[in-house]
Amino acid sequence: MSGGASESLEYQITGLLGTRRWLDTDAIPFRDPDGSITAILAVTRDTTERVHREGKVRYDQKMEAISTLTSGVAHDFNNILTAIVGYGNVLKMKLSESDPLHPMAVQILAAADRGVRDHEGAPVLRSRQFLSLKPVDLNDTVRRTAAAFSKDSGSGTTVEVRTADTALTHHGR
Repeated sequence: MSGGASESLEYQITGLLGTRRWLDTDAIPFRDPDGSITAILAVTRDTTERVHREGKVRYDQKMEAISTLTSGVAHDFNNILTAIVGYGNVLKMKLSESDPLHPMAVQILAAADRGVRDHEGAPVLRSRQFLSLKPVDLNDTVRRTAAAFSKDSGSGTTVEVRTADTALTHHGR
């Protein structure tokens, strides 16, 4: 106790069985006529419930902030994809199929379409919803990408995907 004034202390204890509790102790010194401390009156309260409530409120506020952030990012991403799709369609319409740049316009649209599909399927974080990661079949993803690439890239284009034990070939329209 500094200078003999009353003090307050909040601390956590762990019981013999591993139970954790938060305690708050207020202590006041009693002095004799010479100013020496002769006794201390201490009152201790179990504040575990309050600490847990405050922690839950902080957690809920943090998740709400994350939800607001992800919603803003999703909105911005949607605006960017809209511009890419719009300009990609203009390019595709303006370029003849024989133009060497035409397949690039088609690829821009295919990539934007994949972005739209991925964006629509993405989980949105809300205050009590958690991001769920799941395994994906990379072989299936590569096959679908190769098929989409060859379908959208025009005639005369061949896409070949090789792995250690197989080869997969797609021919454009």
